[in-house]
Amino acid sequence: MKTPTTPSSKFSKSLKFILGAICWTFIIILFTIPLCILAISKVVVILLAKLVRKDLSSVTTGDAAFTIGCSWEKSKLSLGLLCHVQGHLKLEQVQDRFSSSLLAPKVGNCPKYEKLFSCLVTFCGYVFSKTLPPEAVDLNKLIYERKLHPGESLEQVVDDWMEKRYGELMPAWEVMVIPMSRSNNNNDEVKDGIEETIIAFKMHHAPYLVKEVNESIWKKILDAISTPVNLFMLEGPGTNPLKLTKPQTKWIYTFTTVDLAPMKAIRAKYDVHFASIMLSLIVGSIRQYLLEKEKELPANLSLVDTLPCQLHPSQNHILCNHWTIGIIKSPLAADNPLERVIETEKNFLRFHEAGLQKVAVNYLFPFAWLFPQFMAEKVLQKDRIGFNLGLTSLVGANKYEFLGQRIKMIYPLLTLIDSHPFTVFSWFTFSHSDKVDITLGAASDLFPCRNSLSKITEDYFHTEFRNLCLQCGIPLSS
Repeated sequence: MKTPTTPSSKFSKSLKFILGAICWTFIIILFTIPLCILAISKVVVILLAKLVRKDLSSVTTGDAAFTIGCSWEKSKLSLGLLCHVQGHLKLEQVQDRFSSSLLAPKVGNCPKYEKLFSCLVTFCGYVFSKTLPPEAVDLNKLIYERKLHPGESLEQVVDDWMEKRYGELMPAWEVMVIPMSRSNNNNDEVKDGIEETIIAFKMHHAPYLVKEVNESIWKKILDAISTPVNLFMLEGPGTNPLKLTKPQTKWIYTFTTVDLAPMKAIRAKYDVHFASIMLSLIVGSIRQYLLEKEKELPANLSLVDTLPCQLHPSQNHILCNHWTIGIIKSPLAADNPLERVIETEKNFLRFHEAGLQKVAVNYLFPFAWLFPQFMAEKVLQKDRIGFNLGLTSLVGANKYEFLGQRIKMIYPLLTLIDSHPFTVFSWFTFSHSDKVDITLGAASDLFPCRNSLSKITEDYFHTEFRNLCLQCGIPLSS
């Protein structure tokens, strides 16, 4: 669904180019001095660290965009995976496999995962990555077994675990092995006697899930010149019926799974993106929730969309996910699911055709890299524009196994309590093995009862998905 090039569109691009050049001229005049001061300060501190602290290295721009302090004091964010592995696995097996595959100096063509041997510290007011000695990587402390207590749910364990701080001067990652039996699992397969092991992994940012878009310098320059004008043309988020009035205090999770085949069929039939389908389903679910709460519905709802694949998986020679961030508007008042998908797709294309999905990565992240800790904290922890609903989507492989056992479900995890405390919702999807595993994280300030949150994923979302498939003439399962 690509917009054809016309003379008027060429003129519009030329006009944007001229206006963008003028905007950049004013930006350079106004901000050159403060940016130079920030850049010189950062470079001086980095050089000082190289002289007196050989174990410190500067964080990447991606890290800097979410960094507000030491990894054991304030978490910028934690990314993780909750893997449902069919069969029983022993703790020692997981430790041995992790040690041989990820902690080795080199595995195949992959270099050592440096982040597994580091933590975040502050030095002269800036956040740095500190390389830890080998003895700090104690697998008995970092990879451990956690059994469910009587009456305790897996969701409760995940809530507390994702909120838990990392140990001081310890690697900023953990693996939790949770054996599931018939007595503590609601899964029908487990009740029938097939055991299951939950392997939960979390890490202080995970750059290995993301690859930067490879573009020429000239393409980046052209995008940069047009960016100011495109930003001025971007509409604001409008009314947000789910906005927090104070920072959230706790983050809770719920999980669900749907078949991937119907989404592929809808995407092919209407030539729309996966993100547009998911965003419209999310908005439809939120719509049902607001109607039940008898809240007023604004015409549209804006959601932040991160990490869609740059190209369709069939067009990528290497399957990977690219750092892109979009603010996509979806019609909340519309009760027609297909209409929401079509309108969301139009807004998705409009945003991406303007190149705005790369603004955060190309400009905001590098600026955040210049900030000392106190500035990063003040900027990141403010909810100035109200974009506090989001979707992050990852593309996976057709099949996953661990130690010879099939991985049935992989639920991505994300916590933003410290760095983005005004976030209300965070939907995180992982497409793999002909399924879409969906995690919904939310502020407990708005959802004090887990049942009210679970109703969104288990009831509203599936109802929206079913209604969309029926309207499109797509069977729910192949």
